[in-house]
Amino acid sequence: GRFVGGVAVGAFSVSVPPYVEDIAESHLLPALANFYHVLFACGLLFGYIIGMVQNLSWLAVLCVTIPVAFFIAFIFLPESPA
Repeated sequence: GRFVGGVAVGAFSVSVPPYVEDIAESHLLPALANFYHVLFACGLLFGYIIGMVQNLSWLAVLCVTIPVAFFIAFIFLPESPA
């Protein structure tokens, strides 16, 4: 699980900055580029806090709902202009 998760995070870390650069307006680019790192850290903090106060099955359910919701939302995003 750690290997697959590491590969997925590595692929995600490589693919997000070029996508943000393609879709962002030039005056918003620095802020949007920094949001990726902030939101990544917030996700780790979320996992640690929920894991501390709930059991592992609730942590798994909560951690799977957020990516599924984003997947459904990203279906409606426009294609990259490049």
